[in-house]
Amino acid sequence: MYLEQILVNFTLLLVNFALLLVSFTLLLVSFALLLVNFTLLLVSLAKRYGSNRGHAMLFVVDASRP
Repeated sequence: MYLEQILVNFTLLLVNFALLLVSFTLLLVSFALLLVNFTLLLVSLAKRYGSNRGHAMLFVVDASRP
């Protein structure tokens, strides 16, 4: 009886450790996806307001005038 309780507790401890590893992995995956989404947002903003339309050069030219 006592040995059976020890084995059940040890099995539950292993299950808890495995679930902790799974949730830590999911946390890392969602952090990586957050970084990917932030990078894609920056890329889309750079495409929208970037120098391909000439806004940055216009601001540089306007700032250099007295």
